[in-house]
Amino acid sequence: MQAIAIGANSQTAQSILKSDYSPELSLHEAKKLALTALRKIMDVTTLSRDSVELLQITENNNSIAVKRFTGAEIAELNEQ
Repeated sequence: MQAIAIGANSQTAQSILKSDYSPELSLHEAKKLALTALRKIMDVTTLSRDSVELLQITENNNSIAVKRFTGAEIAELNEQ
């Protein structure tokens, strides 16, 4: 896993990721960190499917898979 931010407010997001990211994070912890960075740069307390899209890109045996999170999955991550 790697942590990087691009786009508007990317410097702020990159700063958050730099201070809190570790290669030892679980995938679940990394998703929560991504949402935390987005909440801070968007100045909101909760993210929803209307305000953000969350995708997970994985590689396994030279095959790339993309998973788009549903609103319910984003809400669940917000609550944890």
